[in-house]
Amino acid sequence: MDGVACKRQGWLLTVLFLGISCGQETQQPQTNTGPAQIEPPVQEEPALQLSPNIDLSQAIEDLALDAQGELLVSTGSQLYQMAAGQLSVRPLYAEPQEPQTMGKILAMSPLADGGAWVAAEEGLYTLQSLYLTASSLKLDGPVRKLLTIKLGPTAGLWLATDSGLHWLSQDNQLKALAMGKLSQGITALAADQRGQMLLQRGSEVSWVKLESGKLFDHPLGFPIGEVTAVASAGQTLLLQTQTHLYLHLYEPSERWVEVKLPQSTWLPLRYISGDQLAGRFWAQTLGGDLLEFDAQQIIKRPGLNLHVPPVVDGLGRIYKAGGSILLSGSVSSGPELSFEKDIRPWLQTHCLACHSSQGADFSAYETFRPLAEDALHRVKNGDMPRCEGSARCADEQQLKPENYQILLRWLREGRKP
Repeated sequence: MDGVACKRQGWLLTVLFLGISCGQETQQPQTNTGPAQIEPPVQEEPALQLSPNIDLSQAIEDLALDAQGELLVSTGSQLYQMAAGQLSVRPLYAEPQEPQTMGKILAMSPLADGGAWVAAEEGLYTLQSLYLTASSLKLDGPVRKLLTIKLGPTAGLWLATDSGLHWLSQDNQLKALAMGKLSQGITALAADQRGQMLLQRGSEVSWVKLESGKLFDHPLGFPIGEVTAVASAGQTLLLQTQTHLYLHLYEPSERWVEVKLPQSTWLPLRYISGDQLAGRFWAQTLGGDLLEFDAQQIIKRPGLNLHVPPVVDGLGRIYKAGGSILLSGSVSSGPELSFEKDIRPWLQTHCLACHSSQGADFSAYETFRPLAEDALHRVKNGDMPRCEGSARCADEQQLKPENYQILLRWLREGRKP
């Protein structure tokens, strides 16, 4: 076990206190009539075919992903991790002077260097290699919520305790955020990749932006009722009340929109989760149907009888907990894709008119591979491809979801050459 102990990272931490400003935004807030409505088309598809993966003999309480996009499963105080298609228990390695049990697992989130953060009743832990070890981070109480942000000004680990919000930035500084009541009693966190966050406290919510190293509480600009959920998927924030569903978008301009669903009886949605790679949300309607959606499209399938939010891993497999049984299936189908056979022709059609002569040459696999995820986000948002004169295309000329699914599938399948 000495080798495991040697891998434990020593964090050099500086505790800073950041103030929060409650001033107005520089742009004019929206009128109190509410944001514009959008009505994405609904596509009905057959039910997902899920197969039992394993019976863990204990009720599954939460599903999450590690830094490699592999599944994490918690059953009370026990943690499991998917590796090479097998779900294995990850035990705690503790020094004699440390607690020998973690207690109940409260939250899980990816660890930037690989593995995962795990918050439990006895403290904060890291999962690296095959074992859990106690983190050297010391906070003012149990961590209730964890959120890892990979990109943008808010990149790092966000931790919510009963008394406040903390941020472990990418320079390994632990910053306690002095935000008064706004940071106390947080029940849910959501953040996009551009520095904007939603902090839910029971039925209340704050829309917070990180600017120049400080957090600013910005008014939504429209009235809302009791908040039931917040979530994020890529560059999109989601805010739900008992009767309304809102998304925060950046293209063609930054704004909140209200998603008008075909049936008001679908709301409030339950078990909402975000697919960070696809930039889409998964949820269950009150009637039990399964929705996969973003601002452009809603896919409706017969329900899965969810008990916890589902998770879609890095390869496009969806996992659902059914009591103590873990079920899984694929959200995509078709023959395996490769860059040479499938993606280069797609790029030739949509991208290479500009991206072979201007800057990076997308026709080269080694060039496009690290840029592919950002390219998918820009295509989804309508920012690419551009029309004549490098102008943003009109809505009707932008690529539809069915036009770029091949790029998403290729990313899911491991970006094969």
